[in-house]
Amino acid sequence: MDKDKVICKLCGKEYVTITNTHLKPIHGVSRNEYMEMFPDAPLWSEAFVEKRRSNAQRLWEQGAYDGEEYRAAVSDGLKHYYQTDDGIENRQVKSETMRDHVGSWWDDPDNVEWFKERRSEYMREVMSDPERREAVGKMFSELWQDEEYRQRCMKFKQSDSNREFMSDFMKEWWAENKECEMEKRSLDMRNGHETDIETILYSILDHMNISYQKQVPIDGYVVDALVNNWLVLEAYGDYWHNYPNGKERDKVRNNRLNDLGYWVVPFWGHELKESPQQCANKITYIVECT
Repeated sequence: MDKDKVICKLCGKEYVTITNTHLKPIHGVSRNEYMEMFPDAPLWSEAFVEKRRSNAQRLWEQGAYDGEEYRAAVSDGLKHYYQTDDGIENRQVKSETMRDHVGSWWDDPDNVEWFKERRSEYMREVMSDPERREAVGKMFSELWQDEEYRQRCMKFKQSDSNREFMSDFMKEWWAENKECEMEKRSLDMRNGHETDIETILYSILDHMNISYQKQVPIDGYVVDALVNNWLVLEAYGDYWHNYPNGKERDKVRNNRLNDLGYWVVPFWGHELKESPQQCANKITYIVECT
């Protein structure tokens, strides 16, 4: 067969490539339907494939694939393609094929175990490298601006499978890195890296002229504020500390601090932001009446 041509199995004519431009008007079928009818039939001639491969290699060597300009051009090209009839059909077929493939892949327990191991390995690499962790955090911060992306993430995070995986992973990782992370967090906080609600709590204590210590390590934990060496004041974020795992961790943590002789008083983020005076009154009552 001529390397410059490919033969249409429906009409026997030769073409450089077989596309919907030929198949739909002449034969009334799409390219994907043609591929289903003749799964072993090529759609491109050998010469066409070789030309595209050599062009791609040449562009790669010239560095044409580097930089924002190229990525923007590719992005615009794909957006335009997926708005065409061919693109819409191709995307639907790929989506259905991927769903079928992924669904059957997840049915194999060995595949599930392999994925968990790879995911754990990747997360350990990211969390152990400060620069990489910062880069990943920045990337997800940008993605988080997309409402659709946020909804997909929240749905996945709240799934039972993800909660089980994250719980097991964090328990294992925390056991290995607890002491180092606590010291690092304490140092970061003492250097001024604090959350907005912690800043509000500290400003309340400053306004009350109460002497306190910031970010004090106690038995492997770091407390937000320690007053008179017995009163622990905490600023709880409304999201994470309301999470089921967060509540359980706080309970274990506070019980341990109580056993050591500390009185733990938490303040929710919305309390500190909306009712700082009530928080101040509560602190005053505890300090004066104890």
